[in-house]
Amino acid sequence: FIGREHICRDIINASKTANLVAILGIAGVGKSAMMHRLASEFDSNQVYWHEFRQGLTSLNQVLLSLARFLDSDIASSSSTSVFQLVQILLLQEDVEGAIHLIISRLNTSDYYLFFDSIHHIEDSEFLNGFFSFLKENLRQSVVFVAGRTKPNFYTVLDEARGIAKSIGLPGFSEHEIVAFFDTKGLTVDERAVQILHDRFDGLPIALELFEILVSSSTSNDELHLFIEKAENQTIEYLFQEVYEQLETVERNLLTVAGIFVFPFSKEQLLSIHRTLFKGDENQAYWTRQLEKRFLLQEYAGGFYQIHEVLKSLVWE
Repeated sequence: FIGREHICRDIINASKTANLVAILGIAGVGKSAMMHRLASEFDSNQVYWHEFRQGLTSLNQVLLSLARFLDSDIASSSSTSVFQLVQILLLQEDVEGAIHLIISRLNTSDYYLFFDSIHHIEDSEFLNGFFSFLKENLRQSVVFVAGRTKPNFYTVLDEARGIAKSIGLPGFSEHEIVAFFDTKGLTVDERAVQILHDRFDGLPIALELFEILVSSSTSNDELHLFIEKAENQTIEYLFQEVYEQLETVERNLLTVAGIFVFPFSKEQLLSIHRTLFKGDENQAYWTRQLEKRFLLQEYAGGFYQIHEVLKSLVWE
């Protein structure tokens, strides 16, 4: 794990008061690595880990998995099997009863629940309802989630109440890029580090691809050639992971955003999109969807920008 210690501290501090902490960011920015780093801060017996996968988003599966985890806690004084009780309740189709039972047990000790790839449950009414219930009813345990989109199960009001907190994960700084390559035994000149930072916004997946391409014996001239190759591979990765999932209107809006050299307002983006592609098609809605997926990033004062690698992607 490289750098980001200040972000790690911020997340740990947030978890002392909030029931739910969300770590959010674009694909390849290192959310899973941050989750593993956070999990290492706690007693492994009190850490639960679940990674959602596309198409495998069953609430019953999550409840049974959590119940089995609670039974495995050797510090627990309960002799009753939570798993067996939850299994019985689910067979009776009493999902609400199973959820209440699990939350009751979670409130007896300090547990740290990690759910990765939360974006895969974006359209799951039952799982979103479950996380909303956790957010409102946990008293001791904390939920950490990581994903590419802002979840539907908490709102700005929840953040104002202090029961939920979201933290956007940025790319590496130039100092962290140097530290990353140091751990790989690779020395990269200052100019190359600056290019990697400026062109990739310090995106860890791009740095990993670059590191795979080069060796410690590579000359500085060759390093710059490998930057181009790493960029192409990163674009291919983001195309498969992000761009292919977008609606046509979203793709067109992202293409327009790539035109801008400097930060732009939503009004400027929508105006040009309307001129180029005709029709409204509820552009404001699709713009919000891009922002939710961190494909449009707020710069300052109501102005936005897109990730440098995405800018290259939309013009490929």
